[in-house]
Amino acid sequence: SALRQLPGLYSFDSIRTSGSVWLTNTTPVGAYRGAGQPEANHARERTLDVLARRLGMDPIALRLANLVPAGFGPFQPRGLAYDHVDPRAALEQAVALADLDRWRERQAGRVGGSGHTRLGIGVSCYAQTSGRGAPSDGVELRLLADGAVEIFCASPAHGQGHEHTFAALAADRLGIDPANVRYVDADTAVLGQGLSTGGSRTTQVLGSLIDRACDAIIDEARPLVAEQLEVAPSDLVVTPAGFGRGPGLAVIGVPTKRVEWIELAASSTNGCVEAARHGSVVGATHPFGAHVSVVEIDIETGRFVLLQHVSVDDSGTILQPVLLEGQQHGGSVAGLGQALGEAIRYDAGGNPTSGTLGSYLVPSIDQVCQLITGNTVTPTDRNALGTRGIGENGCNGATAALHNAVIDALAEWGVEHLDLPLDPETIWQAINADAGTLP
Repeated sequence: SALRQLPGLYSFDSIRTSGSVWLTNTTPVGAYRGAGQPEANHARERTLDVLARRLGMDPIALRLANLVPAGFGPFQPRGLAYDHVDPRAALEQAVALADLDRWRERQAGRVGGSGHTRLGIGVSCYAQTSGRGAPSDGVELRLLADGAVEIFCASPAHGQGHEHTFAALAADRLGIDPANVRYVDADTAVLGQGLSTGGSRTTQVLGSLIDRACDAIIDEARPLVAEQLEVAPSDLVVTPAGFGRGPGLAVIGVPTKRVEWIELAASSTNGCVEAARHGSVVGATHPFGAHVSVVEIDIETGRFVLLQHVSVDDSGTILQPVLLEGQQHGGSVAGLGQALGEAIRYDAGGNPTSGTLGSYLVPSIDQVCQLITGNTVTPTDRNALGTRGIGENGCNGATAALHNAVIDALAEWGVEHLDLPLDPETIWQAINADAGTLP
């Protein structure tokens, strides 16, 4: 996963990698938010910053010169077949939202001065894969005689708001009130096939299946309604409630001439119109975006404060803006935590010394500033909804942006690199010992 993602959305002619295998008795590593992809994005974006400094280039200009342009394709580095992308637009929007000219002016006024703080600005671009492996899932949709719609989904949610996203999707396709949608999560008595949610895949896979199930219901109902109304099936369109009638199929241009969904459900043999769909989408999609971090370091203590963090993400068609923004926040904080203080440490005897949340430091509200989010929208052609994943995007871009910002603040001392996490002692030692440079 990490090697596949290493080129990102840059038009590099070649990449060389090397690795070592070590036998260890330390804590094993399992899949977490991003599962190998944040590591690739982080390594590349740190390398680009070091390269920019050695070439005397602005790190943003270096990225813009090497990111693939909008519409570039087919783009298949290391076997990954990217869908439509526009990474330059994401980076340009992130820079604009961050108002970097203002921060750079403040930064220039402190370099080499007698004050005890320095400002650092870091950027990063990322690409990741969502819905990989053509995951198969299942949904069932039922239109009931009481006017309600039931959606049964195989993948269980754990806080992402599936019930709101999928209810709104079905309501929009069938012209019904979202309040009349009942969402049933992972009921194995109804659906025996499915996967757990994960890999930023649920909306693009399950959402697409719900979309197909709505199509199936409409296609099944169209000839029946056409016969009742004595019109051609092509003359019918899904119509919301109005003119004293409930939602259903109506003749185009004559909304009063319709058959309501509740009438169709009541006339069916089992009291409902239903459609089940199992399967996957055409292929994986590739969300992308850019992050900008601004930090202030106290050079006397090594402690730094995150002043601003901007994320601009492209997850294709946006279905639920509020839920999407929440995923942007959560993903970014997860990524920021990797730089702020999360680390598994051991003593000389190999005993874990960070086994509690008192020693394993997850981000707290006093360490994270108000996050600024933005979006570019590049619909994918790999599912009917045009959606890409969003849940893991933040952790793919945030870590490198913060890491680059801290190193930028230390440029005055010739520091090119520090290993994560960036705790105050590590930073203080780098300032006072001119340590941390790469060979």
